[in-house]
Amino acid sequence: MRSGYCLRRTDDLETVDSKLEEEEAEMQEEQVRFASYSTFCEGAEAEKIAKIAENTQAIGELAGETEGLQFERESSSARTSTRRTRTSPDSARRSPRWTTR
Repeated sequence: MRSGYCLRRTDDLETVDSKLEEEEAEMQEEQVRFASYSTFCEGAEAEKIAKIAENTQAIGELAGETEGLQFERESSSARTSTRRTRTSPDSARRSPRWTTR
């Protein structure tokens, strides 16, 4: 009776040992996959941070350009309205340039 018990016990230990080896191998594979994925994520994060900085700078440049164009438009509009008020329709009719003689 004792010998049968010992054989079963040895088989059980071998089974446990083989399971342990399988689990360790699986854990090793998972660690390699995780390290690879982690490296990918860090690279993607750095790339996105660089793109955000680049696009933020471009937005700032475009905003400055827009402000400049708005100022130019307002200045041009103000000059045009100043010219219109200086030359009223009555003064244009009296001007010698407009006569056909």
